[in-house]
Amino acid sequence: MKKLLAYLFFMTLFVLSGILYWAATHESFFRSIESSGLITNMYEYGDLYTHTHLRDYKEAVADDTLIAKFKPDQNDSCLKVYVDGDSYTQIDRMDHRQFRGGFYQHTFNPETDILENGKRNILIYERTERYFRLNIQTQKQNKTKKSQNRLETFLTQNPNPDFFNTKQINDRIQYLLGNNVISTFFQELKAELNFSVMGYAGNQIYVSEDNHLVYLAETLDPKSILSPFCPITDTEALDIIQHINDLYNTFKSYGFDEVYFSLIPDKIRVYPIDQKPVNTLFEILHDSRILGPQIFCLNELQSSTDKVFFTCDTHWNTAGMNVWLKHIDHTLKLESGKCSVSNFQQ
Repeated sequence: MKKLLAYLFFMTLFVLSGILYWAATHESFFRSIESSGLITNMYEYGDLYTHTHLRDYKEAVADDTLIAKFKPDQNDSCLKVYVDGDSYTQIDRMDHRQFRGGFYQHTFNPETDILENGKRNILIYERTERYFRLNIQTQKQNKTKKSQNRLETFLTQNPNPDFFNTKQINDRIQYLLGNNVISTFFQELKAELNFSVMGYAGNQIYVSEDNHLVYLAETLDPKSILSPFCPITDTEALDIIQHINDLYNTFKSYGFDEVYFSLIPDKIRVYPIDQKPVNTLFEILHDSRILGPQIFCLNELQSSTDKVFFTCDTHWNTAGMNVWLKHIDHTLKLESGKCSVSNFQQ
C-alpha cells in the first residue's frame, strides 16, 4: 500500500511537472489563464505593490483612475501640440481631448513627423525628476514606451522558448508559481506579518504610516542620483542648464514655433516625510541662462487639497495630471493668440 501511494505521489508530481513544462513553452496558455483570473497582475495596484504586498496600501491603478479628466473650455484649431514625454504623459493617460487644438501626439520623430504649415506647432518636453539627472549624465534619451501590464512585459522579455531553453522555461515556471491567486494570498499574508511585527516592508520600498504612502526607497537615499535629496554640484548645475538649452535649440531647429520644458517633481518632493533638505534642482531651473519658457507645477502639487499621487505607485493620479494640464491649458491659451504670427515655414 505504501509503495502504491508513493507511486501515485510521484506520478502526480511528474504529470504536474509536465503540465508546467508544457505551459512554459506556450504563450497562448499564458494569455488564457490570465483572462481567467488565475494569474494576478500585481501592477494593477501600483508599480510599488509588487515590492510590498501590503493589503492596507492596495489601491486600484487602472481604468478611469489613470485617465485625465481635465478638458479645455474651448478648442483652438490653430494649435498643434506635441509632448515629448515619459510614462507620466503617455497616450493611455491623456489624449487630444485634454489639449486645445484637438490634437495630441506623444513623442516627436523629426524623420517621420511633419509639422503643419498654418498651424502654431508647440512642443512640450516633459520629464520626471527621478531620471532627469541620470539621463543627462549618461546622455541617453529616455524613450517612452506604451505601458504594459506585468504579464505582457514578462512575455516581451521572454518570448516563446523552445523545449531546450532551460533558462526561459525556468523563468516562466517561476512566474506561474509566484503570480497566481494562491501564492499572492500567502505573499500578502507574509508581508503583513513582517510589517506588523518587525516593521519590515522590503528593501526596495519605504512605507510611511504617517501619510499612508509608499515610496521607492532609492528616492530617499541622498547618495542616489535618483533622489531629490542628492546634492547637485555647480558643475552639474551647468550641465543641466546646457542640456535644457540644447533641447530647446534642437526642437526649434525642427521648426517648432515654441518649445516648453516641464519637469514633474518626484513623489517624495511633493510629499516629504522628514526634514531632510532637498537639492536645488528646481531653483536651477529658474536660472536666467536657460533658453525658452518652462511650465512648473511643483507649488500647486504640494498645496493641492486632493491627493495627487497614487498610494503605492510612483506616478501621479488624475488629480495630479489635472494640476499639470491646467498649466498646459493656460500656456496654450496664450499661444493661441499668437497663431496669426506663426513663423513656421514648411
